[in-house]
Formats: sequence, structure tokens, C-alpha cells
Amino acid sequence: MTDIESRQVVIDLYGRHRYVDAAEAAHAWLECNPADLPIMEILADSAIQAGHLDAGLRVARHLVSLERTPGRLASLATVLSAHGDLAGAVALLKEGLSRDPAHPRCWGLVAGLHRFGKNDPLIAKAKRMLKEKHLPKVPRRAILYALSKAMNDLGKWNRAWDHA
Repeated sequence: MTDIESRQVVIDLYGRHRYVDAAEAAHAWLECNPADLPIMEILADSAIQAGHLDAGLRVARHLVSLERTPGRLASLATVLSAHGDLAGAVALLKEGLSRDPAHPRCWGLVAGLHRFGKNDPLIAKAKRMLKEKHLPKVPRRAILYALSKAMNDLGKWNRAWDHA
């Protein structure tokens, strides 16, 4: 198997949600290619999805120390929330949304972890984003989900249903 094929195996396993296998393949790949950051991101997320939270936490923290991208912040937020640090997780997700206001994973996670309040700046951000004409379908759906959750938190059930 060529290097390109070996690397592609990691990506394919991850894409098929075979997280344990993807984590093992990513780990093996990174032993010979330690600078491959996209595969390291797959390792972090696969470890988290497979329930290996400590390993996922170590890799996610390392990745965030290199560059604070929304995807990396979302991975770290996922682990922090699993460890009970909801405030830390939400802070990371808000940072991710400040870097990319249309990041679907950050919106999806913040909707699940954040209790929206009246005059919440995330509600205003979501409404602004939905006004963008060229917003792709996946981010639009994630933002609508978050806005639906926000309206539910505020007791505005008819508006929550409209966004859902």
C-alpha cells in the first residue's frame, strides 16, 4: 500500500464513522508522519467519538495550541463538555463562531450546551447570518437549529417551531 493509499484509509474510516479503526489508523500514520495536522484532527475527533476522552483531550489541546481554528475549538469543546466543563466548552464555541460565524459544528454544539437568555448576542449573530443570501445549506440548517433552541429556551415555542 502506498503512502497516499494509507492516508486515504484513515480518511475513509473516519468518513464511514468507524472511529476506533480510524483512530488506530491515524495513530499508525502519525508515527511516520507526525506533521500531518489534518490526520491529527481526525485522530482527535475519532478518539473523542470512540469514547477515548483523555486521548482526544490531549490531541485536541495540542492542535488548539498550534492554531485556534473553529473545528479544533469545537473538538476541544466536545471533550470539555464531556468532562463537565460546560462554561469552558461554550467559551471555546463562542470563540469558534467569532472566527467563523457560519461554522456549523460550532452552532450545533453551542445549541446543545448553551442556555440562551434574553438579548443573547448569539441570537443576534444567528439572525444576521440567516440574512446572508449565499449562506450554504449546512451552516443555514445548523444556525436554524440553534435559533430554534434559543426560542425554546426563551419560551417562544411558536417561533422555535418556525425555525425548526
